[in-house]
Amino acid sequence: MKLDKNFVLRRVVDNAVLVPFGQKMIDFNGMISLNKVGAFLAEKLQEETTLEALVAAVVEKYDVDAETAAADVSRFLDELRANKALAE
Repeated sequence: MKLDKNFVLRRVVDNAVLVPFGQKMIDFNGMISLNKVGAFLAEKLQEETTLEALVAAVVEKYDVDAETAAADVSRFLDELRANKALAE
């Protein structure tokens, strides 16, 4: 899985957002604001990856156990899917 090719990660001052372009810009009409972990995951999703790899990266970078990381990453991916920002 990876980010849809029509969404781009941008940093605006201290904030990270996913910005649609092309047809997605017309269909979506907005941006997706990301917290620090969301921005970290969005960076990882620039390349093809797996749920397991994302969870491992979060566990390695942040002070969180694997079970919590898996639940949080899954919830984040579900939000991206709901907004059609994830290509699988």
